[in-house]
Amino acid sequence: MERLKKRGISIQLIPRKIIFMIVALNATANEISESGRKFNWPEHSCEKCSRKMWGHGYVSRYFDGITDPIPIKRLICAGCGMVVIFRPSTHWARFRSSIKSIYEILCFRLKDCFWPPGFRRQRGGYWLTKLIAVVLMNGVTSTLEFLEDRYCRGICFFV
Repeated sequence: MERLKKRGISIQLIPRKIIFMIVALNATANEISESGRKFNWPEHSCEKCSRKMWGHGYVSRYFDGITDPIPIKRLICAGCGMVVIFRPSTHWARFRSSIKSIYEILCFRLKDCFWPPGFRRQRGGYWLTKLIAVVLMNGVTSTLEFLEDRYCRGICFFV
């Protein structure tokens, strides 16, 4: 780079902004784990430019109840650079626990005022803090009713 500057050639490097998108896959973490890399990953077209997306390797993800990391397929768009990462439909993005287990643990905590035996309170405390913040923003009086309503309607408790 220094040699090019001495010759009077200027190069401007423009960083390419990579956009990530997490796509829910109609499968459970156990189904993906059993098949591994041989899982039948769906084809996907880019949401921005409608081009076909290409394989971009695998990323290892951990989920509760499964000891080994699960290889999750990544796709990339050659046109705009968007990267798609799949996730099981039973889990929210960026959560290791399934939606059902989060719901059951929070219900247990709200009904009995303590965490289930063998459960780490730090993890549940994060979920509970986020849930209470959403409840307070919405002006709801019953946290448990709000949680049950959101779960039945399939809406994230934390958003």
